Amino acid sequence: MNLSIVNEEKNFIELKFDGDAHSFLNLIKRKLVENKEVLFTGYNKPHPLMVDSLFVLKTAKADPKKLFKEAVDELITELKELSL
Repeated sequence: MNLSIVNEEKNFIELKFDGDAHSFLNLIKRKLVENKEVLFTGYNKPHPLMVDSLFVLKTAKADPKKLFKEAVDELITELKELSL
């Protein structure tokens, strides 16, 4: 899965994911919604036959790239706890 930045502003980032990332992006979105700095987050898979997805994140004041990375790191930690 490849990740690229489509649009980046002070409190906003739009990311493009190449590959089937629906489950992964849903986990990140749910984790980010818990953060009080997040004003909006979501993702869109334009067409079921396309493999690309767009992910957006708008924050109040925080750096959206930093919040995104923190959410991914938290998910990795949580998933490691589930392993046997």
